[in-house]
Amino acid sequence: NTYGVTFVGARDQIFNRLKEARAKCALYITRKVFESMSDMFEGARAIQNWLSKGANFRMQRRNSKAPPKMTSMIWTSPLGFPIVQPYRKLGFDHVKTFMQTFSIIDDKKPSPVNSMKQASAFPPNFVHSLDASHMMLTAMACLAQNVTFAAVHDS
Repeated sequence: NTYGVTFVGARDQIFNRLKEARAKCALYITRKVFESMSDMFEGARAIQNWLSKGANFRMQRRNSKAPPKMTSMIWTSPLGFPIVQPYRKLGFDHVKTFMQTFSIIDDKKPSPVNSMKQASAFPPNFVHSLDASHMMLTAMACLAQNVTFAAVHDS
């Protein structure tokens, strides 16, 4: 062996280099996939961006009557179902003991919304609520016509 490198050490060095190359390849392919999706689904991407901008605007200018940072993204589906996104920053209480420290989520403690998650999750959740409403209306129309309806939603 040269320079005191062991077989195991050489293997580990090569493995780490391969992991780096693999990560770079994955990043490259991911960028290409997203570029092609933007080209193929230009209209859908424009709508998604518009919904994202609206959600970001909404999260920056919350209801003035609500305590700061406590208002989630809320909307009503076409079927009349109220939808409240649950994304919040969890409040933890830390309990120190002689042996260790425990972190406990306090359900009763008000937790501020996670504005970034609220805004980024809104476009797909909103579209999903439209899809679900359409599926339900289709099922109801089939039932009225005595037609069997089977569906898979969010597979």
